[in-house]
Amino acid sequence: AGRGGPADEFMASWTGCCTPSTQMGMHNSHHGGGGRNAPPERAGIGIILALSPDGSLYVHTVCPGSSSEGILEPGDVLMKIDSEDVFRAPAPYVAELLLGKPGTVLELCVRREHLGGEGALLYFRLTRKRTDPGLARRAIRDAFEEHVEDA
Repeated sequence: AGRGGPADEFMASWTGCCTPSTQMGMHNSHHGGGGRNAPPERAGIGIILALSPDGSLYVHTVCPGSSSEGILEPGDVLMKIDSEDVFRAPAPYVAELLLGKPGTVLELCVRREHLGGEGALLYFRLTRKRTDPGLARRAIRDAFEEHVEDA
């Protein structure tokens, strides 16, 4: 996909969720100079989510170099973030819970289907950290292109 194509538009809409520089949804070129009105830096756990037909959110992609790498797997269904039930919760709400101050820890509960039966519930403590923007963009582009090929 070339510049200005669907993949770039998709990336522009989701890069704030995966590699936030200030706050989710802020996509303009001015990010503040650290003044007293500048929003605090926020980071996530380096996952790209997708919506399943039943309305739940699942891990579509784990960004390389993220705190989720080697822990979460594609297909893991989000059940809880800290003490909040996020099963079938709106994506913007879930994104807000995932994002926070770099270095802070969140507790995540996921359902992993391939462990048999209804799926096993797994609990993890993950540290929020900045994901390399280039690797995150590549992961988002790959996820988008895979989605387009499947459609």
